[in-house]
This record gives sequence, C-alpha cells and structure tokens, in this order.
Amino acid sequence: MHRTDLLPLAQHCLPPGLPEHVYEDHNRRRKATTIAFWLITSYNGRMLPSDVDRITDRDMDEAADRAGVNRPEINPEETRSLVRGILRAYISHPDPAQDTSAGAARQPSSGEQLVQALVKFVEAFAQNTPPK
Repeated sequence: MHRTDLLPLAQHCLPPGLPEHVYEDHNRRRKATTIAFWLITSYNGRMLPSDVDRITDRDMDEAADRAGVNRPEINPEETRSLVRGILRAYISHPDPAQDTSAGAARQPSSGEQLVQALVKFVEAFAQNTPPK
C-alpha cells in the first residue's frame, strides 16, 4: 500500500489562484520527500553520508516507482538535489536510540524517527506562506 496520500498534492492543499511555480515547487518537494523516504527505507533507516553520495539517478527512479510517484521529469536535477538534501538532513541528526545509559527512556525506532521527522517536515512546509 502506497501512502503518498499523506503528502497532498498542491491542488488539494493550496488555495487556487497562486502562481503556477508555487504549485510546482510544492509538488516537487512532495515528490522529493516521498523518494527520500523510500530510499531511507531501502537502507533500513541507517544511511551514511557516503551512501547519499553513491545514490544514482536510477536509484531515485526505482524509489519513485516503488513509492507510486512519477519519476523526476520536469527539472529533474532540482528534484534530485532536493532528495539528496533531505537525505543529508536525515543523516545529520544524531540517533537518540543509541543512548544505552540506565536512565535513558525508550527511544523510538529508526522507522518511528523517520516518520516523526517527515511529519515535522510536512508540517513546517505546510505552514510556509506561499510567495505572492
């Protein structure tokens, strides 16, 4: 089951009458987030910076296919750059689940952390006021 409906298309969440580039930017970010999610999932949530550098355009296309979204076609380099940026942001955060001290509370799994990070990303994105 594909859950791309968690990230709505611009036409479903932005008001009508905005400049076309606003809708395109939203949908590009949506696609990049979805592809990044599937790439992270394929690494079981344990990506290294070197992994991001090794991801090819073909890897991103295959992730798009698995996620049920179209491959990057319009300005593909911009979309692929966004994917790599999301991946780098994901791996730059320390993993609190590695804290094994006796007083440490149960930390969410890497999958739970990924979902939490994506929810925060989408919420922050949704709160941005589109340019006028």
